[in-house]
Amino acid sequence: MSIKQFVYTGLIAAFVLGQMSCDVINPEEEIPSYIKIESFELEEVLDQETFGLGSKIVAANVIVDGVTAGVITIPGKIPVFAQGDVTVTLDPLVQENGVDNLLQIYSFFERVELPVTLTRRDSVVMNPKTRYETGNTFIGSSFSGSDEFFTDDLDGNGNTQLSISTTGGQAGEGSVGRITLNADNSIYQAATSENALIDISGASEMWLEVQYKSDVDFIFGVKDGTNFNEREFGVRAKSEWNTIYFNAANFLVANGLTTFQLTLNASVPPTWEGDDAEILLDNVKFVYK
Repeated sequence: MSIKQFVYTGLIAAFVLGQMSCDVINPEEEIPSYIKIESFELEEVLDQETFGLGSKIVAANVIVDGVTAGVITIPGKIPVFAQGDVTVTLDPLVQENGVDNLLQIYSFFERVELPVTLTRRDSVVMNPKTRYETGNTFIGSSFSGSDEFFTDDLDGNGNTQLSISTTGGQAGEGSVGRITLNADNSIYQAATSENALIDISGASEMWLEVQYKSDVDFIFGVKDGTNFNEREFGVRAKSEWNTIYFNAANFLVANGLTTFQLTLNASVPPTWEGDDAEILLDNVKFVYK
């Protein structure tokens, strides 16, 4: 072999080795596909009284073929690197205690599993639906008929009692619970019936769900028929309908409560000079298992 041929052959070998080295250092990027969720709704469970289907599922934990892919804020999407026919598992997430960045898998809702086909660069659009799991216990009201729910008057003022209204619902229709306060009737304090205590004996998970629209802040609490009467779950005024989820387990366990009444407390300031302040309630429920 001549020197010229030797040098040429060496250059070719160096080029090939260089290309192989680049492939190792900079491997070809894998192209993802995308999972997009536009909405995540709650649907009815036949033969189960859930006191309404209002919900606020703000995100979903996504698992693809058993591998966690991440969390999708709804509406939103995430990239995934699985391809072809897969099973997508979704856990509904809610804002615990109404805190934006405190997301919690809501274990009272069913996990959703969907077969999909993933293609690189393309998005699979989902609008999943979940249901309440069987085995949950519900105590609550959708404020239909004459069900006022907070029937134990604690403030002694008949002018501030909750009433059932057939106007003002979330879609402009349906019945709601209505509390009206003003300068002359400035305080509302009431509880669920002392003859039908909420009994959470043996339960490990306990949440309070509330749908509301309110001109003033208000607060939920519990009382046990003795000297215990604490206010714990605060709700900010909201001009549009909102859904909030309170994790009650730590509070109830820490205070050793197994049976109790749920209380609702609201007021306007002593200097209130505006129009009537209204609190509208719908689908209030205490859920445990």
